[in-house]
Amino acid sequence: MNNGGTSSHADTLIGQWKVIYMGGIPGYYGIKGRSYISLLHEGFYITSNQIGMHYFSYGQVLNWNIVKERSAFATASSNASFGPRHIRIEYIDAQGAKNVILLEMVQSVFLPKSAKHCQIMMATMAQHGIFGKFYHAPQH
Repeated sequence: MNNGGTSSHADTLIGQWKVIYMGGIPGYYGIKGRSYISLLHEGFYITSNQIGMHYFSYGQVLNWNIVKERSAFATASSNASFGPRHIRIEYIDAQGAKNVILLEMVQSVFLPKSAKHCQIMMATMAQHGIFGKFYHAPQH
C-alpha cells in the first residue's frame, strides 16, 4: 500500500476481512478460495494467492450489499439457518461494463460470527463515509 515514501490518508487500511472469492472479476471465474478484502479510504482491494491483487475505487461501485447466497462450504441446511454473509458488489469496470463481485465472509469458522462480521464491515464503511463515495451517474 505504501509506495516507498510517506503514507497518505487515502491509502490507510481501515479494515480487512477473510473471504472466499466466488466470482466477478473478469478472467477469474468461479470459487478461487480464501482471499482478503481490504478497505481503504478511497477504495478497496481483493487479494489472494490465486487471483493476485485487484484494486477498485469506490467511485466504480454502484451497490454494496450483504446477501444470502449458496455457501461455498456450508451445507444447505446450515446455510439456511444463519444470517446473510455474502458480500455482493456491483461495479463499473474500466471498459464501462457492469460486473458483480461475490464474496463469502469467512472471518470465523462459526457461521453466525461470519454474518456478524458482515455487519461490522458495513458499520465500518458507514463510519468512514464510504457509501457516499460510490458511483453516481451524471444527471442530464
